[in-house]
Amino acid sequence: MYEAIRTGCLQVGLRAVRVDEVNGAGIIMRDVDRLMGEAEFLIFDLSRERPNVYYELGYAHGIGNSAQNILLLAREGTLIHFDVAPLRIHFYQSAAQLRAHVAAQLAAMKGLIEAATIRAPWWKRLLRTSA
Repeated sequence: MYEAIRTGCLQVGLRAVRVDEVNGAGIIMRDVDRLMGEAEFLIFDLSRERPNVYYELGYAHGIGNSAQNILLLAREGTLIHFDVAPLRIHFYQSAAQLRAHVAAQLAAMKGLIEAATIRAPWWKRLLRTSA
């Protein structure tokens, strides 16, 4: 399913990166922290109830990521745990549907961020583009 996510990202001009693609024997959570800090958007697939994904989602919220830059996905039929269940989760049935969800949602999320940047005062726009 990662290939579907990667392709959906590419369709809207974004590059998907997973922490297990980082080379070397570094400390994984340092890489997670760095990648989450550098990422424009974070995507979490809650399928298969992997504890590390739930942990990383909580970590993403804890370090200040907002709902506007987090995309939650799950295969239809996935049991969603109670602490995440109130959040907006996009369910998919197939790789093709997943790819379409990722592309559509990221395009919309990019649009929201671009609109907010345009409406921001000039000094905030300068800070965002220079950082």
